[in-house]
Amino acid sequence: MTEDHNEDVEKPEWAKATIRKVGWVFIYAGLLDVAFSIYSLTHQAIHFPNFGVSLFIVAAFLFRGGVKGALFVSWMTAFGIAGSVGGLIAVLFTFPFGLILTYIKLEPVHGILISILLPAIMALNIWAYRTLTSPVIRAATEEALVNYRSSWLNPARGLWVGGCLGLIFAVSLPMLLRGATANEAKRKAAIELGDAYKYCVTSMSISSTNEKKHVQAVVTAYNSEEIKNIAVEWSE
Repeated sequence: MTEDHNEDVEKPEWAKATIRKVGWVFIYAGLLDVAFSIYSLTHQAIHFPNFGVSLFIVAAFLFRGGVKGALFVSWMTAFGIAGSVGGLIAVLFTFPFGLILTYIKLEPVHGILISILLPAIMALNIWAYRTLTSPVIRAATEEALVNYRSSWLNPARGLWVGGCLGLIFAVSLPMLLRGATANEAKRKAAIELGDAYKYCVTSMSISSTNEKKHVQAVVTAYNSEEIKNIAVEWSE
């Protein structure tokens, strides 16, 4: 009886220690991401969104929220895992491989860092999800929230939500950046730079006012030696 009692007392402490460990890992990952962002800005390289602040916020949830914070973060990491897969598919089907190769050639250090950073973020999400849904933490969560009923109690549902949104993104992004409007944007950029480049629309926004459509787009012009971004806009 004494051993069982001691084990019941220790389980919440194990859960808290594990949650705090995950929080510290997110803080270290956030610091690395901030350093990567500073490097990108100082070297005028392509700058991906800074995940560092988000990682610090996640760590705060874990430190202050206990099992509730672990439940929320495990749901969000599941969402991030599935959503990232959809985002990767969208990028692979939207942006030409030649553009990626040219970028790696022009920015080899940055390209290597990106190739390390993106898989590392995915690995971090997978590790955090598996750790925060371990039997010890799940038992502590169910005990602490015995009267709480919500879909948040099932972190795996984050996989379904993230997967659905990722699939929508993977389908809609290529359609947006490769349709007739995108072709018109590339044609306008080609008028400015000529036939020495290949063209790819990397961002586009469309607004409608007074029965007119206004388009703003960024077209990336590239060849084996350089990459240029051209802003185009028109109304129709």
